[in-house]
Amino acid sequence: MVVTITLSTIMIDRQFELRDLRARTLSHREASLEEEHRAMREFLKGTEDEYEMKRIPDQFRAGGGR
Repeated sequence: MVVTITLSTIMIDRQFELRDLRARTLSHREASLEEEHRAMREFLKGTEDEYEMKRIPDQFRAGGGR
């Protein structure tokens, strides 16, 4: 009986550890993705002034240049 309680306690404790690790990993991943998105937005804001419309060469158009 004592062995069963001990093993059950160890298993439950391990499950809580894994759940906590998973939650921390997801939080870290979400934070890094948010940081990447913020950096990309800043980069794109800086390139808006340099953007210009250019004609796509016919060889790169769909159905063209064959």
